[in-house]
Amino acid sequence: MTGPSKIEEFDSNSTMFRYPISMDASLDYQKSTFKSCDLIKGKAPKESKKTSKSNIFLLIHDGNDEIVESYVSDNEALNEIHDVLKELSEQLSGLHFGLKSDLIR
Repeated sequence: MTGPSKIEEFDSNSTMFRYPISMDASLDYQKSTFKSCDLIKGKAPKESKKTSKSNIFLLIHDGNDEIVESYVSDNEALNEIHDVLKELSEQLSGLHFGLKSDLIR
């Protein structure tokens, strides 16, 4: 799949990266760097296949100091689409340079 079609598939309304909340809740969850996890009685979440350099844990507890919700940072969130956007940015930069050099001649 090419870069522009991948971007169109991922963000057809061009709102994904401009607003914190989009029209699609599943995409909002994907772009969040914090994912909910099961952290019961001090057990860390299962390791993913990709090991990240560091994890940040966010624990929400009630008045009795019992953990109610837990979240872990996801350093790999949206890496694929970020790579596609970087590639497209480099291509547009090259196009811009080519047009400028052609106009200067």
